[in-house]
Amino acid sequence: MAAIRCGPIWFALEPDLSGHPRDLDRSDLAAAERESALVKWPVPPSAQNRELVLPTSNGRRQVVSHPSITRWSEFSATWGPDRRTIAVEGSTTPFREHVGPLFEGPRRPDPRALALIDSVEGTVQVCDGTFESFCYPPVWSANGDLVALGAPFEPKRLYKVRPEIGVLEVVQFKRHAPIPLIDSARLPSGK
Repeated sequence: MAAIRCGPIWFALEPDLSGHPRDLDRSDLAAAERESALVKWPVPPSAQNRELVLPTSNGRRQVVSHPSITRWSEFSATWGPDRRTIAVEGSTTPFREHVGPLFEGPRRPDPRALALIDSVEGTVQVCDGTFESFCYPPVWSANGDLVALGAPFEPKRLYKVRPEIGVLEVVQFKRHAPIPLIDSARLPSGK
């Protein structure tokens, strides 16, 4: 069985990704959430709040913010292989309530940045560079020395960043870029 998350919803597929999706039972859901690299926020980020409540192992609340991030993403956040560092997308523009039909009028650019958060120390490093609108969940290399992400509004490029340098680098493609994925078996299990 392959457990897949789409936004807040988990479902199961056959290991070869064939067949119809089906619901996970409680034990499968608990195992998928435990093994997943996706961050489960104790308090979901809010468009009206610059602060982000981090998940902690001791049950206490640790709140972080950064002056260049106006709001955080709920679904584009992943744990590094150390299960300490979080890669999360944040918007660099103030939130504006949308008025009128959703797809009417010109599209406004919404630059986003990638932040690397040490969940133990509570430090926030915002990487240099931005991408457009939002990103797929960032993907870490097995040793944590590289993070890759794709932004759907930029179909011919991916971004990569080395955490120790903190600069987004563009990887250009002639056609559509692949979506970075990771096998959850490459992450430490049981944490």
